[in-house]
Amino acid sequence: MRRSLIDMVKSIFYSQVNEAEPVKARVENARMTSNRLKALKPIDPTKEHKIPQAASPVDPNDPKSISKRVTTLAHMSHYRLEAYVATLPTESLEASEDSTVRV
Repeated sequence: MRRSLIDMVKSIFYSQVNEAEPVKARVENARMTSNRLKALKPIDPTKEHKIPQAASPVDPNDPKSISKRVTTLAHMSHYRLEAYVATLPTESLEASEDSTVRV
């Protein structure tokens, strides 16, 4: 049985569509890798102007300064927060781990 011209054209395009799926997956993986590489870059102080605000001391009795600090930390992205935590002295990190409540 001979194949019609329409069937041959469909088979050509069908094979191209099926071959394009792994390409899409590779593009998505490349984008994720790019985001991971961006996360490893050091903080650029000219772009991250909110980090010095987060490092400023907070008066525990002043709710306005506490809310300002929480807002500043909330606007930072996750990887920038990790980079910020890496710059903190280890004594303050150990003190914060000791003060956590374990259930």
